[in-house]
Amino acid sequence: MSVRNLSINYTQTSGTHMPGFDPQAGILGQDWNLMAPGTAFIFGSQDDIRHQAAREGWLVQYEDIDGNIVPLNIPYNQNRSRNLTARSQVEPFRDLRIEVTAQRSHSRTQSEYFTSVDGQYESFNPMETGNFSISFFALGTTFESIDDRTYESENFENLKDYRYDIAMRLANRNPNWDGEVNDTTGFPTGYGPTSQDVLIPAFIAAYSGRDPSSSTLDPFLRFPMPNWRLTYDGLSRLPAFQRLFQSFTIGHGYQSSFTIGSFSRTPGIVNKTATKPQKVRPQETSFLNSKLDRYPSASSSTR
Repeated sequence: MSVRNLSINYTQTSGTHMPGFDPQAGILGQDWNLMAPGTAFIFGSQDDIRHQAAREGWLVQYEDIDGNIVPLNIPYNQNRSRNLTARSQVEPFRDLRIEVTAQRSHSRTQSEYFTSVDGQYESFNPMETGNFSISFFALGTTFESIDDRTYESENFENLKDYRYDIAMRLANRNPNWDGEVNDTTGFPTGYGPTSQDVLIPAFIAAYSGRDPSSSTLDPFLRFPMPNWRLTYDGLSRLPAFQRLFQSFTIGHGYQSSFTIGSFSRTPGIVNKTATKPQKVRPQETSFLNSKLDRYPSASSSTR
């Protein structure tokens, strides 16, 4: 058995777009007279320099005909993407090659309007968007049999059944949950059967074949699972196959991924002084998780 090659690539890309930046870029992109946007920034630092820019007067302020400051209508953006790919080719014996791959990618963009109001710079309408994808192992649940009479899917039925277990786990770990249960659904208040916090972990547990009492509650899975491609062309060496075929290759492959096509959240409702997860008011039908930035919104698509 021999390992033909092995490669692991990890890339992280970050960027900042700050509208209204007035200093003129010189060598290396810096205004050396004003030292703007800063030596650390031009060498790759992504620290938030908005407030420094406001203090130093680096931001343009537009006035209308009456001399009033007009707020900038272009959002300040910070984006970050992380991509991990791993690939290896193994040859257990002659003519049999196995290629194993794994991947994980996660990108997010934070945007908000940073503008002057009565001489003071403030932030408005924060929004965070992004997407996520990871190689996923679901072979154990892929070849399920569908009931010819009811056309029911066992995996889908498991997903529905697992929702209650997931909801109870989420509720029990939330110190603000008071033990209240919704009379209509039977689910703990704040974690209903259609809650995204419940549905996505239930989906992962059902289609990965895991126990809902111990499966992950985090939709952003940490460890990519292997996909593979197997090829064998040793039969081409046999005289019978040589007479009939120029080449004869047997192939088998498995590829699966878990993808969140898009997610979004509005982080501005989080009380930064709070130390515990908070209950959303006034409806109080769901909880605001302290790790809300790790969850997709209801507009997410998962496959």
